[in-house]
Amino acid sequence: MRDVIRLQPPIWLHTPKGEARAHFLIIVDEDDDDEWKCLQQETGEWWTWKNTDVRGMKNVTLGRTTISKIGRKR
Repeated sequence: MRDVIRLQPPIWLHTPKGEARAHFLIIVDEDDDDEWKCLQQETGEWWTWKNTDVRGMKNVTLGRTTISKIGRKR
């Protein structure tokens, strides 16, 4: 069963294809990554990314000055 949450307002994420605004969060199930439905800033393309493929944007005000690299640890 999937639940879809509309993010209002959309939130900025860093993806493998650059900055994007996440408009929906898709809750898949407890055994799989949730999915982020994102509109890529640079290209205008819609992509769906797994949790392991996205990062929150840097935010100095909140003390988030670095983000970890994107990619799954194997």
